[in-house]
Amino acid sequence: WLASDEPCEAGRDEAPRSCIPGGATLPGSTGDTGQVLDPDGSAAPTVVRLFGIHSFAIDRDEVTVARFRAARARGFDGQTAEVGARCTFTASPGVHEAYPVSCVDWDTARAFCKFEGGDLPTELQWEHAASVAGFREKTPFPWGVDAPRCEDAVLQRDDARRETSA
Repeated sequence: WLASDEPCEAGRDEAPRSCIPGGATLPGSTGDTGQVLDPDGSAAPTVVRLFGIHSFAIDRDEVTVARFRAARARGFDGQTAEVGARCTFTASPGVHEAYPVSCVDWDTARAFCKFEGGDLPTELQWEHAASVAGFREKTPFPWGVDAPRCEDAVLQRDDARRETSA
């Protein structure tokens, strides 16, 4: 993400980053009773805080293996975990270059973002981008209020074929 006090510009839908308009956000979610849920999922009384967020930019797409590899070629020294059946990064370019890079720890992810001129979004920024920005009111899902559908989700990974399946 890139923080900015500037308002978002209209008509930039083709840009690699989305501008998330700043505004007020109320972190957390409410249960069926309307109570704010604690991090452990209980509905005990919780202090509710309203936060203001400046506009910021966030990448539209996940970081691909190819983009991560290209950054390493330009001098980024970020490492991935051991290559395994569940990791998309391989020692040399392969069939997963367009896949999101996986098996990267938080420190490496943040270092990559800084190398690319940004930073990882904070939890508050991520929640604002996913549930508040672009909506008239907070929504339970980044796409709105409709419940998730199985055909729209990756439910498991077939390690033998290394492809996603729904």
